[in-house]
Amino acid sequence: MRSFSAGLLLPLTIIIICCILPVHAVPPLPAEYYGNVLIDGTPAPVGTTITAFLQNTMRGQITTEVVGFYGGPGLFDPRLKVNVSEEELQTGDLLITFLIDGNSASESILFEPGTSEQFDISTGSGSVQVTGPGFTPVPV
Repeated sequence: MRSFSAGLLLPLTIIIICCILPVHAVPPLPAEYYGNVLIDGTPAPVGTTITAFLQNTMRGQITTEVVGFYGGPGLFDPRLKVNVSEEELQTGDLLITFLIDGNSASESILFEPGTSEQFDISTGSGSVQVTGPGFTPVPV
């Protein structure tokens, strides 16, 4: 009887030790953006590059495929994805800033993990107004 329990003790100990491995945190989900984009009050042309920055580090980039609009609201549409690490998320509010073809956008937004939302951006004069389900940019 004694040899039977001693024979189980070693494998059982190994199993317990293997189960106590370091656990790594799952990284936060990215924030995803799409929306109207204006340059000096005019819809941005196809091929315009929108870049997202967090703490002066590039975190995402997308190029317009439709005049005046970046990304899209559809399930399979591309979006501007912004990723952060767990450590960065713990530091507090993270402000995302944008460049439109190298020029600073007037708008910025706080990072919220797992969001996918329309966020309209612009440079220079003019503001963005959404006119309906087609997401057609209209200079104001």
